[in-house]
Amino acid sequence: MWIAWFWVGMALLVTKRYAKKFWLPMHFLHALLGYFTLIVTIVFMFKVVKWDAPSDPHEVIGWLVVVVTIPGAMSGVFTAATMKVYKGDKPWTEKQRVERVAKIHRYFGYVMLLLGNFGIMSGVGNYYQYKLFGLVEERNNWGFYSMFIFLTLVITFEVIYRLRNKYSKGQIQTPGVQGKIQSFTP
Repeated sequence: MWIAWFWVGMALLVTKRYAKKFWLPMHFLHALLGYFTLIVTIVFMFKVVKWDAPSDPHEVIGWLVVVVTIPGAMSGVFTAATMKVYKGDKPWTEKQRVERVAKIHRYFGYVMLLLGNFGIMSGVGNYYQYKLFGLVEERNNWGFYSMFIFLTLVITFEVIYRLRNKYSKGQIQTPGVQGKIQSFTP
């Protein structure tokens, strides 16, 4: 699960947010990685699930991850299908339907990544607390380290991405405008 939610989760974010220069190959890689994470999450859920009420925070977070991952992955499939099939709204519409669907998938994606890594953090703590008696003190914090490293990488990538965009040569310089600007609504 750690590979699926830490490394593959980071790759999911990189393929759609930070590697837009190579859009088509990253699109297919993002889809494959998304299916991989979905399958791993469902398989592990059926492998370890207890069909009674959750007894600890890791089980609660695990159920939340599964509940969010399935519609999140399906929203990705729906987004890709909408982009492929849908020909667009009328020219005067305020927002494109594809943009709205993609935004839903984006929000699900961030929630999935955050919940998945919280699940990993609590799962690592549970594993070393219950399975390996005597090593609790040394390894129980590995989940926190994993979460800290994940969040640090996301913040670092985002800062680099925004700084590069801020200073890119694609910026259009607009002259200062004096007086009132006329605007048009759709």
